[in-house]
Amino acid sequence: LERYLSKEISKTLMTVLLVLLLVATSHKVVKLLGKAVAGDISPSLLLQMIGYQWPELLAFLIPLALFLAILLS
Repeated sequence: LERYLSKEISKTLMTVLLVLLLVATSHKVVKLLGKAVAGDISPSLLLQMIGYQWPELLAFLIPLALFLAILLS
């Protein structure tokens, strides 16, 4: 029973985390593209800035994804 629950929760956790990360990253990309178009930041730094913001996003999204995975499993 424990292995079954762990397998189900981990599968759901990865799916939920991927979806949340995609949504949060797309939101950050839109904000950064707006700044790049306005000339506030260099367009060549966009991917680097997104990559630097992922640890902060993951620190927020992993507990949320775990909670949602438990609810959905």
